[in-house]
Amino acid sequence: MAELEEKRKYLPFEEKGKWTLEIYGIQVKQGLSSSIAAKFTKSIIIWHIATETLHSLEIEKSDAFRESKLLSEYMIYLLALHPHKLSLPTTDIALEHACCTLRLFLRYRDYKEAISMLSSVDEDVIPLFVEPSNATRITRDWHMLLEVQKLVADLRTISNK
Repeated sequence: MAELEEKRKYLPFEEKGKWTLEIYGIQVKQGLSSSIAAKFTKSIIIWHIATETLHSLEIEKSDAFRESKLLSEYMIYLLALHPHKLSLPTTDIALEHACCTLRLFLRYRDYKEAISMLSSVDEDVIPLFVEPSNATRITRDWHMLLEVQKLVADLRTISNK
């Protein structure tokens, strides 16, 4: 934590995970970069789905992995049940969009097929027509499943420090 405080020099938390990635020398890749740049609400949703996907793929669960899953579950809990604590006014819209997208995606797929598609490095695997038709200004250009897929692919290439 001291390294993080030194790196950010008590500036406001506007860079989200950027400083942590720099401290550990992790190259920011496409999926990581877009998840960090995303609005906080969307970022929590993307990371939660990616964490669940990776959890399904992992055979050996490390302490760091269990901790990241616990953090993911806590953040989605705050987002869904206590969004006022995070001061996020668009939470309901983003969560509704995420639920609709997942419902459409999972409608004709079993669990293993869905995990396989989300963990594939082939971007053509996830059809863009899986997006709900009731997009709002907040969700219009948000291809959630594609962002999850890119993040999962990037996280699988990073060593577990």
